[in-house]
Amino acid sequence: MPAWWKRATSKSYGRTILFLGDRTALGEIISAVTARGFGTVEIPHPALICAVADDVVLSGRGSRADTSKLLRVRELDIPCLTPEQALVWLDELRAGGHLASA
Repeated sequence: MPAWWKRATSKSYGRTILFLGDRTALGEIISAVTARGFGTVEIPHPALICAVADDVVLSGRGSRADTSKLLRVRELDIPCLTPEQALVWLDELRAGGHLASA
């Protein structure tokens, strides 16, 4: 598994993830992430662990705000996952015992 999940985080941001797109489509991953102790934010910042975007945003058909945020995430070189990739990532963290340090 890539080491990007070990990103350094500051106390002011904590373990945070940015979600882009339709909250209904992202509902399962949002619930899984918050249940595992990660926070969510609305604005991209350098200490994000990752971003999760739905297919509409990733295809370039998302809202202007989400498209702008996705661009900023990419500028900051923060990984952006699909909801399916994010669920796999969480499962790998749990299986490897890394959730305490993520």
